[in-house]
Amino acid sequence: MALPLSSSARLNDSKRLQYQFKQHAGRFLLVEFTDEELNSIIPSPYPLQNNPIYNRIFKVLKSGLLLAGRQYKFLYTSTDGLRNHSCWFVAPTDDLNRDEIIYWMGGLDEIKSVPRHITSVGQVMARRLTSLEISKNEREKIDSYEQHGFIFAKECGRMSSAVTCEIRRSLELKYTPSVIKLNLASGKNILMLSNYLSKRKVQFRSGQIHFNTDRKGCYHQN
Repeated sequence: MALPLSSSARLNDSKRLQYQFKQHAGRFLLVEFTDEELNSIIPSPYPLQNNPIYNRIFKVLKSGLLLAGRQYKFLYTSTDGLRNHSCWFVAPTDDLNRDEIIYWMGGLDEIKSVPRHITSVGQVMARRLTSLEISKNEREKIDSYEQHGFIFAKECGRMSSAVTCEIRRSLELKYTPSVIKLNLASGKNILMLSNYLSKRKVQFRSGQIHFNTDRKGCYHQN
């Protein structure tokens, strides 16, 4: 059911997608599939009873929705979306279409595994607290730390003090964080403060880079 009249409006966290295309924020639609009582759809033990429901959901995902004169097309879902039976749609305009959004996301077509693909989409669309722009010459790819056959800090990169100070000012914190959870283009997970990095620099481990992208956005999550 899409935006049922029996449910009041609710606020959602700001997503990276909505921030990037904020001038088209009204063209995005979150759709949740529920039963008549707005509860999650639970499969019936009798397969024949499930078919009409599944066919209806598949038709919506394939053909889209026509609401208030706008044709909404399926855009993406994520791990949380699968858990909540929800997904995002977009109503294209002359200035914005689904292909442009997919291109902005990055090289997701490189990922052949369906679970990993959905996880990477969720990474791109994660909520954001603030954002920084990090150019290519300010970020580096480094190897994981390995000793005696064991890999340490596989998903823990490094950042310079200049980056942490920017985040502190942006979020108006009274302290300078030494560890943050952050998404940078196609990289994610944890970054820790390093006194060995000068100027403005971010270093990601090779295991933190999931796909290729030209985006320069750096999004602090928490």
